[in-house]
Amino acid sequence: MTQDLSRKEFWLEANGKVVKIQGKEYKIKVSSWQAIYPYKRHVISVDAEMVNHDDPEYIEIRQKLGDDWSTDVLESGDDFYSAVYSQLFPGRV
Repeated sequence: MTQDLSRKEFWLEANGKVVKIQGKEYKIKVSSWQAIYPYKRHVISVDAEMVNHDDPEYIEIRQKLGDDWSTDVLESGDDFYSAVYSQLFPGRV
């Protein structure tokens, strides 16, 4: 899911970085573009993709969904968001 880019520009510098959550590595993928529907605005999407696609958890979820998957960082729960944020932006409040 996308969100308005305003006040989230700092996420752009995280693109391609790797974080570790509960012992598993995730690569951060950030994209931003100008959306036109339902109104014109700049939006951002921040996803965390598990690096090891052979991980049993990844395989199980992939089988359930029928496709590859990633976690939407901006829409994830507080625990996941905080873990990603604290690794990418240490010292920021």
